[in-house]
Amino acid sequence: MKIEGDYIFTASREIIWSMLLDPGMLCKTIPGCEHLDQLGSRQFDLAMHISKGPLVGQYNGIIDLRDVVECESLHITVVGSGPIGAIQAHGHIKLVDVGEKQICLVYQGELMLDDNDLPQTPRLIRTTANAQLRKFFKALTAQIQIQTAVYTTYSKSEPLWETAVSGQRQKGKRTVDTRDKLREVSHNRRLLVFAAIVAVLNMLALIGILVSGRTLIDWIRGYFAQQIVEEVNRELKHGS
Repeated sequence: MKIEGDYIFTASREIIWSMLLDPGMLCKTIPGCEHLDQLGSRQFDLAMHISKGPLVGQYNGIIDLRDVVECESLHITVVGSGPIGAIQAHGHIKLVDVGEKQICLVYQGELMLDDNDLPQTPRLIRTTANAQLRKFFKALTAQIQIQTAVYTTYSKSEPLWETAVSGQRQKGKRTVDTRDKLREVSHNRRLLVFAAIVAVLNMLALIGILVSGRTLIDWIRGYFAQQIVEEVNRELKHGS
């Protein structure tokens, strides 16, 4: 009996392909899979248990992959056995681009059973097989979303060491800014003190002229005026 269908994934071709060939990932996503051991480069030993439906029971088989075209297509052959007798299946899987970051997995195959006296009709077996495939595709989609979310998070987030360095730079910048502000306040205070002294001396100079003590007052006023000039020059030199 023929088994065919398709399923659309929202992921890159490379991610889908890598998961289709990853035994650990397949064991997580194949419904009822108990183990999937790699026997060779393209051969696997499968054991699975179907717990519900008309095909309930334990199944074992050997999976062979042939005619593998990287990230495009492959041919699959399954030989096994279960409650419905000996099972043989073969099929072709192909990945087709259908949109931006959308890949359609197209599968076509044939399932052959040795027991012709099965109580289940071919239609029921086909429906059950397709239901198992849909479960597999949904589980695989969930794993793809997890992998894609992790990759996107790390690729968009800033590395921790860069965050730490940036924080140190910001901290250092704040420290430098604080020092500059304190230096500016201290400088302004000194200028205000000198200016106040000069203002007082000017008043004393005026009084000194009136009382004929001009020589001493002029000297004191000149001294503090020179201090202001030197302070301004030092600040200008520091700023440059």
